[in-house]
Amino acid sequence: MADNDSIFDRSAPAYLPVLLRRVASRLNAAGDQYAQMHGIPWPARSNSIVAWLARNDGGTGKEIAEALGQSPQLAGQKLAQLRKAGIVCSRRDPEDRRRQIESLTALGRREFAKLERLEQEATAAFADLFDELGCDVWDVLARMDQALEHESFNDRMARAKPR
Repeated sequence: MADNDSIFDRSAPAYLPVLLRRVASRLNAAGDQYAQMHGIPWPARSNSIVAWLARNDGGTGKEIAEALGQSPQLAGQKLAQLRKAGIVCSRRDPEDRRRQIESLTALGRREFAKLERLEQEATAAFADLFDELGCDVWDVLARMDQALEHESFNDRMARAKPR
């Protein structure tokens, strides 16, 4: 961390969420800028929804939220923005009229082709970054996510003893 982060010196791991949010914010800002430069008309934070819809041939807001680990409210907000941009459209499920099926429009499918190219570039850039760091951060965070699914952080804190 930077020098001005001395507040965290004594208990830095306890503030891991702060650091993760900062890193995520930097990555999202860079992703937004890069996507705009390449004509992607939505914020980087919505890439996962567009990619999920393209690769799953549509689905409900609930299915999307569950698959991506987002709250239904957040997924709904992102879907509304994507609908407004003409990337996503909604239709009633013919088998259950209460459900809305979200899918990509023709424009959304064309724009997804651009996103796929950017995904390949991002994958290469992350590989370079992970080499620089000496570890596969994706793998570490995925394993952390699985471990926290298995045993919550609250349970871990309850049994932890300060070192």
